[in-house]
Amino acid sequence: MEAPIETFIKDFVWARTGETVYTDLSTPSVVLLRDVKTCGSTALAALWLNILQHPNNYPVQRYPYRKLYQTNGTYKVVLTVDDVTLTVSMSLGSLKMKGEFILHWFQSNFLKVLDAYGRPWANPQPLDDKYSKLRKTWENLPSVKHSA
Repeated sequence: MEAPIETFIKDFVWARTGETVYTDLSTPSVVLLRDVKTCGSTALAALWLNILQHPNNYPVQRYPYRKLYQTNGTYKVVLTVDDVTLTVSMSLGSLKMKGEFILHWFQSNFLKVLDAYGRPWANPQPLDDKYSKLRKTWENLPSVKHSA
């Protein structure tokens, strides 16, 4: 049985590209949205970029996107925002979201990003520094040593 957010994402992507996506949560601190087909999808990659770079979300004019060309010929576009790294693989069509609090960010923010894509232009997504604060608080906690 799928979570409602997974069903919504599947329906959202299917309606726009005709592609079927799978939400992979098997790796800690990573959410991977990938094409069910193993060959990948450039249409899916274009959708993820259009969603992220939409004026209501994280427009190119205001957010630092990086383009990475790797020696094996793969091309990725990377954005880091709210202590979350979003990576679109142009050859596979996957969207990889990585961060210490990614599951919380995914549940609370990703649907807003998808929703903003369908609305008329307004204001971009605000930066949320609570994830940076949580990470800093976590790093500053004293370590506990257990004696045997």
